[in-house]
Amino acid sequence: MPTAPLFYQPLVMARVQTAKIADTTVIDSFQAGQKQINEAYQNPKFRPAIDGIVAGFTKLQDSLPGSRTLEQPQFAFDENQYIANRVMTTMRLHPNLFDATSPDQAAEIGVKLVDEAKKELAENPGMRAVGDTLEVAPDVTRLFQKHWEGGELSTGDVAYLGVTASRELQRSVTPLEPDATHPQLQWIEDSSAWLLGMWPGAASRTAAALGLKADGKEVEKIVDAWRGDMQAVEPKVVQPLQSLTALLGAAGISGSDEAAGAAAFQVLQSTPLEGVPAGIAQSLVGHNKLPADKSDYLASRIVETTGSPGNIKGLLAEIELMKQPPPVEPPPGGGTPPPGGGTPPPGPPNPEPPPGGTTPPPVDPPKTDPPADEPPKTDPPADEPPKTDPPKDEPPKTDPPADEPPRTDPPADEPPKTDPPADEPPKSDPPAEGEPIVTAAGGGSQMTQEEFDSLLKSVQTDLGPHPVDAIPVDVPPSQMHGHAH
Repeated sequence: MPTAPLFYQPLVMARVQTAKIADTTVIDSFQAGQKQINEAYQNPKFRPAIDGIVAGFTKLQDSLPGSRTLEQPQFAFDENQYIANRVMTTMRLHPNLFDATSPDQAAEIGVKLVDEAKKELAENPGMRAVGDTLEVAPDVTRLFQKHWEGGELSTGDVAYLGVTASRELQRSVTPLEPDATHPQLQWIEDSSAWLLGMWPGAASRTAAALGLKADGKEVEKIVDAWRGDMQAVEPKVVQPLQSLTALLGAAGISGSDEAAGAAAFQVLQSTPLEGVPAGIAQSLVGHNKLPADKSDYLASRIVETTGSPGNIKGLLAEIELMKQPPPVEPPPGGGTPPPGGGTPPPGPPNPEPPPGGTTPPPVDPPKTDPPADEPPKTDPPADEPPKTDPPKDEPPKTDPPADEPPRTDPPADEPPKTDPPADEPPKSDPPAEGEPIVTAAGGGSQMTQEEFDSLLKSVQTDLGPHPVDAIPVDVPPSQMHGHAH
C-alpha cells in the first residue's frame, strides 16, 4: 500500500515526467514518439510491415522456452525519445518507487533516471529488452522505418538488425528483474545473450521472421566475420565471451551446429540466472567423469571467477587435476608396494657410465678463505715434498736436536741471536757407529768408519808416527777430508 498521501501521487508523477532532456522534457519527448509511430501505423502502406515486425517478435519468442513475452517494441525516432521511453517504462515497471516520495524528491529521481537512460544509450545502442518492453534505439528504429516505408535494406543492415534482435530476445529468456543487474553473474547474462544471439543461423532466421528480405547465406557470412572480430563489434563483451566459451568447451559443448546450439541454450537458459553456474558445473562433472560431489564446488568457483579469463584458466587447471587418479598409498606394515610403485632400489656405489657416456671428473671440495688471524696457506714449491702433520701419538719434530732444550725467544733486553757467518761451517752431531761419515769427492759414495780408519793409518804411515790424540775430535769429517789432501 502506498505510504504517501494519495493526492501526492499525480503530483509526484508529474514532477518526474517534467524532468528536462536537453531543451524538452520527458513527457513531451515521449508523446512526440507515440504520435509518430501511431501516424505510421495508421498509414495503410506501412501497417502490414509494422504488423509483420511485431508478429515476428512474438513468433520468435514462442520458439524460445522460458522467454518473457515482449508486449511490443517501443520505437524511438531520436535520442530524446529513447531517453523518455526508458524513464516512462521504469515508472510503469516500478510503481512502488515513488510510494514515500515527496514532489521535490521525485524531481531528483527524475533527473537520475534521465542520466541513467543517457548512459545506457551510449553503451548499448540498438535494442534493450526491459521487462515486457523492447526498447528500440534510434538507429534501429530508422532501419525498421525504412523497411516499413518500402525501402530496400542492404545485407549489412539486415545482418545488424538480425543480430541485435536475436541478442535481445535471448536476454528476455529467464531474465533478471527489470533494470536489475547481478554483481557476480552479469557477465554470464551478457555473454550468453551475445553467444546465443550470434550463433550460426540465428541472425538470418531472426531477420526472416521480422519480414526483412535478404539472402540468408550472405547475412551469415557477415555475421561470421563479426564473430571473428568481436573487439570491433562490442569490446566490453570480448573477455566474458571468451570465458564462457572456454567453460562450455570444457563441458563438451563445442562446434557451431544446431545440436551444439541447443545444448548451450539448455545449459545457459533453462534456469534463472542464479542457477546457471550449477548447470555449467554439472555439465563439467559429467563430461570429465568427475566425482558427483564436485558439482557444488565447481559452481561456487564459477561464481568466484567473475568471468576473468585468468580465473577461468585457473579453474580449468583445477579440473585437469581432478581428472588425475589419486596417488596409490603403500600397504601398511612395510609390505611390498604395488607394481610400478614404491621407491626404486639404490644403484651401485660406482655405476658404469652409460653407453657413449664418460665418467664425470672428480669434483674438488670447495675452497674456503683462511681465518682472518691466520696467514693464507700456499702450495709448497714443486721441488719440495709436501709437509704433513705429525702422527697424533708422536710429538712434532723441531729443528733443534733431541738433546738440546728448545730455543725460546730472547728476553726483551737481550739482542736477538743471529745465524753464524757464512765462513763458519755448520755444527753437526757426531756420526753413529756404522754410519758413513765422509762423502767422497765429486759427490760419490759415502765412507764408512772402517774405511776412514784404514785411510787414517795410511796417512800416518806416510807422514810418520803421530799420536791419534793429536787430531782434534771436534773437527768435522769434511774438514778432515780436506786436511788429508
